[in-house]
Amino acid sequence: MAAAYDYPELSTVTTKEECIKVAEEAFTRVKEMEADQTWTQVSFSDPGFEDMNDVKLYEKTMGADQPYVRAGKSCGTLPVPPAVMRNILWEMDRSIIDTFDKDMHEFDVYLKASDTVQLVRTSVRIPFPVSNREFLTVRGMKEENGVYYIYSTSVNSSVGKHDDKCVRGVLYINAFIMFPDPKNSNRTFFVRISAVDAKGAIPMFIIDLAKRKAADYICNIRSSMAKFDYEHHKARE
Repeated sequence: MAAAYDYPELSTVTTKEECIKVAEEAFTRVKEMEADQTWTQVSFSDPGFEDMNDVKLYEKTMGADQPYVRAGKSCGTLPVPPAVMRNILWEMDRSIIDTFDKDMHEFDVYLKASDTVQLVRTSVRIPFPVSNREFLTVRGMKEENGVYYIYSTSVNSSVGKHDDKCVRGVLYINAFIMFPDPKNSNRTFFVRISAVDAKGAIPMFIIDLAKRKAADYICNIRSSMAKFDYEHHKARE
């Protein structure tokens, strides 16, 4: 019997093989969204950050069959090499992640399907009066032609827990794309693409805040990495 927080539009996984299959399908969607030419650039500002000149923010609609899915793309440069940024995001060392991602609450790996595919649960803090959200996802990592990808897509599974204080949202895609900055190979050109259905009623001010936070996320990483000693990560490039 399906749990109350299962969604019929999602794949259900219980085995490593099923997780790997979902990860491959998700990567195809990531590539499609990366190549999509229908993104529309949107303006934004945040007085909390002075250096946002090269940070760009885009959005797009997902079609009539997905009216509640909000898709966004943000991009900018980071002061660390791509392989280092890949290591940080994949390993999810909270002592580092928490310096730039203030919204993440919990991150639990339930199943390691391979060295590059995991089944994970993530919960994120949402401003009052909206309930926090959690996501059960298959998470993958790939390298292709010098470009690093870390990506996630929501699934149903009997593995793991559900926090009754959270609403189970759906990540159709959440992807980090990293490659050398053409102007400086020791810097990363960073792209984040997300398509999410947060489920439940979301006030417009929270939606607008989420758009700005997509750009702020890059600025937060930039600020954190400028102070970060990454030599032990660099050794594994």
